[in-house]
Amino acid sequence: MQNKKNKVIEFYIKTDKKPTKPSAMKELNLSLAEFNGYGEIIKSIQTIRALHQSIKNRSGDKYKFNGFKNFYNWYINEEQVCCYCGITEENLEAIKKNGWGTKRRRGSKLEVERVDTNSNNYSESNCALACYFCNNHKSDVITKEDFSTYFKEPMKLYLEKLSKTKKADVRT
Repeated sequence: MQNKKNKVIEFYIKTDKKPTKPSAMKELNLSLAEFNGYGEIIKSIQTIRALHQSIKNRSGDKYKFNGFKNFYNWYINEEQVCCYCGITEENLEAIKKNGWGTKRRRGSKLEVERVDTNSNNYSESNCALACYFCNNHKSDVITKEDFSTYFKEPMKLYLEKLSKTKKADVRT
């Protein structure tokens, strides 16, 4: 079972193009029921693929990951917390669920952040996962070191508070 799961993952990450369901079923020799059993894994890969494609499309020659497979492997090996404040995606989803969503509908997932804004490249050595709030707050002005020194703890405390507080319960 694990071997087949690994084959499904490898098939879905080997190219930049999204495989079709019929081609996957044929190449992997899967029945419809077997294919559907891998639905969550495939959905997760496709979510990462969409993120990758978005970055690749907007970054031009600043894209340095050398294909989806490298990006995918980098992404799944990154600690799934904000590199600045340490918030988890679970807490980000709680913030959104509590009514603290952003106008641009960002914030419930970790984003790919370019740590060194001088190089501005999307590469394994220059990218990290960050929450929307820290990524937006840091912008291109504050260094990672300065963010950690001056903003990390207050931001972490604030986001933890939002993850536990319904917006409707706050009086303005």
